[in-house]
Amino acid sequence: MSTQTNPRLRGALILGAAISLAACDSALITGDGGPSIGAALAPTLLQDGDFEIGATSWETCSTNGNSELVNDASEGSRALQISGGACRYQNAAADTGVSYQLTCDARKAADGWSSITLAFLDQNFRPLDSREIEVESNDYSNLELTMAAPEFTSKVEVLFYSEDTMTVDNCDLTEVTVEVPPVALQNGSFNDGLNSWAQCAGSDAIGNGGVATLANGACINQVVDVAQAVAASPDNAPLTLSLQCDQINKTGDGYSAAIIAFLDENNAPVATAEQTIDATTTATAVRLSAPATSTSAEVMLYSDAQTSVGQCAVVRID
Repeated sequence: MSTQTNPRLRGALILGAAISLAACDSALITGDGGPSIGAALAPTLLQDGDFEIGATSWETCSTNGNSELVNDASEGSRALQISGGACRYQNAAADTGVSYQLTCDARKAADGWSSITLAFLDQNFRPLDSREIEVESNDYSNLELTMAAPEFTSKVEVLFYSEDTMTVDNCDLTEVTVEVPPVALQNGSFNDGLNSWAQCAGSDAIGNGGVATLANGACINQVVDVAQAVAASPDNAPLTLSLQCDQINKTGDGYSAAIIAFLDENNAPVATAEQTIDATTTATAVRLSAPATSTSAEVMLYSDAQTSVGQCAVVRID
């Protein structure tokens, strides 16, 4: 395959990780080379990220189009402009388990596709994971990607691509410590009866002696805010929560379940998972990853039979 392969294919190969990029286009992966909530920034890993002294650290990954330094800068006096299917990239050393944050100022001239990609490669430059963000504005805007390096990571890569005319400036790539705010369930022990819980169906639900007892289609639920936790989580490691309940005792044959759902800003469900409770169940755990549009999480206990539940908690899964 020639080195004139459209670089947009490269993103699909990185994501799929099914075909070696080196076999498709060796030019694509040769060469060494506003923080999220709770992120502590370290010095940038990029060379020539502000393009003030040139762009020699940025490799060319397509023979299509054109790339050049221009005076249309978001800061300072120079920026990198690429157009017509041009592609530039830079690699830096990276370590498994470390989170990396990329920020760039970027703009495009018209309606063609333009993007910035953050990717992780193994020691043989094979793709492990990547995220691509589209440049949409005709004015400079600050774009941000935060990702955790997966197992076997050796390199982190930043790549610019444009079928339009895109101008990029003021790029930083830093190691970050991501602190995800806690997500807590209130009165999960039921020591305070059903305080903090709402009855979402039926009326046969009581809280007494450290347990909640439900029967005849009763349902109790609680909604917790997850907006900050979702925003702070790395782009390739979404917030994952588990609803865990202990001291479960069910009698009868009716349906019973523990349920967790993520809701968007309009309180519409965007993801839901449930775990059926049967007569042999003494504890349950149901887990779910939050879509990026999640702003709250709803946990629910439901039972047609008579079921008692105690010691419930929402636990974040790393």
